[in-house]
Amino acid sequence: MDSQYLSISGDRVISVSPVFIDAIIINPDGSDKAGDVTLYDGVSTGDPKIGRFRSGTGMSRAIHFNPCLETIRGLYADIGSDVESFIVQFHTRRE
Repeated sequence: MDSQYLSISGDRVISVSPVFIDAIIINPDGSDKAGDVTLYDGVSTGDPKIGRFRSGTGMSRAIHFNPCLETIRGLYADIGSDVESFIVQFHTRRE
């Protein structure tokens, strides 16, 4: 399957189906702030937490996962208040 890229700036469901997360990029809002994003395996913050990821202060942070992070229930992103944008690269499961 081909990878998909999605850029978001607020909390949202990224996928209601299982996915493999290839990479993420966190872009903080301002030169004196560090942003954070929490990812969940599902469609809300009530689902199992995958992890919390932070950018550097005033610096974007790219994280590549090898092997990919696999979700079972879908993918939800909870975007912190100091994030200008969040980019996720993912692909669906191969049947």
